[in-house]
Parts: sequence; C-alpha cells; structure tokens
Amino acid sequence: MASDVQSARDDLAYLRGLVDGTGPMQATIGECFFWAGLLYGGQCFLHWLQTLGIVADQGAVAMAVAFVPTIVFCLVLTAIIWKDRKTKVTGVASRALGAVFQGAGLANLVMAFVFAYGADKSGSFGLWLYHPIVVCTFQGVAW
Repeated sequence: MASDVQSARDDLAYLRGLVDGTGPMQATIGECFFWAGLLYGGQCFLHWLQTLGIVADQGAVAMAVAFVPTIVFCLVLTAIIWKDRKTKVTGVASRALGAVFQGAGLANLVMAFVFAYGADKSGSFGLWLYHPIVVCTFQGVAW
C-alpha cells in the first residue's frame, strides 16, 4: 500500500514538472489575445456600422477601419513581446505551447501571402474573405 502511495506521489511530481513554469507564458498569450479581441472586436463593430450606413464604407475612413486595428495590434504585440523578452520559459509544457503557437503564427503569415498573391492574380478582393476563416482554423488547431 505504501508503494502505491509513493508511486502516486511520483506520478504527481512528474506531471507537476511538466506544467511548471507555464504561468508567465500564459499571461503573455492572454494579454495578446485580450488586445486582439478588443481591437478586432472594435473593427467588427465598425464594419457593422458600415453595413448600417452610419460609418462611411469608402474613402479614407473605410481604409482606416480596414487597416488601423492591425497596425495598432502590431505595435501592441511588439510592445508586449519587448516587455516579456527576458522572461524565462521553463518546463516542457511551456516550450510545447510556445512551439505550437509559433507554428500557427508562421502558418498564418504564409497563408496571408498565399491569399494576397491569389487575390492579386485573380483580381478578386473576395478571396481575402477566406483568410480570417483560415486564421481561426489554425488557432483552433493550436488550442
């Protein structure tokens, strides 16, 4: 009986070692997702106002609605990464989580280039409408 208890303690210690150190990384990821949700949620709201005719859907205002949230998010993301650049990533789970999201991010970047090339060659802006779906798919796979 004592060996069963010790075996359970050893197993628990092993599992604890796997997930140790994920707190700082999860906080950074959470901060990034907070800002992404806030900025892109605001962008979706502005697009909805465009469909209602409250916000202009052409000209400089429409371009600002389309591009400013991404520009601001890139600046915020850069600031978050710079702030947390010296945070030590420890534990197998932290490294695995980081690798998965880096892979998903790289795949999203590649797909952005694929959609940009396809939209340019076909002359169809509508092709870009598939890119958010692919981003959500990659994020779902990563989670």
